[in-house]
Amino acid sequence: MATKKNRLSKDARMREKKRKQRAREALMADQPAPPGVLAPPERDAVGSPQAIPAKTSADDAATDKYVLKVKSNRRKLVNKRLDESAAILTQCHNLASEMETFRSRSELRAEIDSAGLRAVEQQTSRHEKLILTQGKLIAEDHESCEKNAKHLKDKLNQQSAVIQRLEENMKELKELLKSSSE
Repeated sequence: MATKKNRLSKDARMREKKRKQRAREALMADQPAPPGVLAPPERDAVGSPQAIPAKTSADDAATDKYVLKVKSNRRKLVNKRLDESAAILTQCHNLASEMETFRSRSELRAEIDSAGLRAVEQQTSRHEKLILTQGKLIAEDHESCEKNAKHLKDKLNQQSAVIQRLEENMKELKELLKSSSE
């Protein structure tokens, strides 16, 4: 079982590596190569390569412009991913605050339930049925709040896993940004 798990994680790592490589290639493929950069030598009618013309300062400028454009596009991509990560983090913080609100409501309802039960003991039999009915409704509401809190907690756990993945992606993107700026 351990080998299968390791193999699966290795496969997952390889898929992620290939996906990143394809993304890099797609980013580079979107940019047209400037004249003189990575261009194959032209051939004459016989098929032998012609003399490659000497590089000019215009070719150097075009190469520099191309490199700057690729770096700029990488920065834009990194910034876009950082913005997406920040939006997801904000959403997670909102879910956490919602969960705290539901917790406090359920505690308040529990106090109301205990006060309602003391009042039932002091009321007449005619009012007891009405209060018990209200107590049942409150208990059902309390249960639904607990279910909602559990659901929100599950969502928060899922979001925290997503955050961890995004933080890892952000680290990788920062490293890519550093390597591209170097």
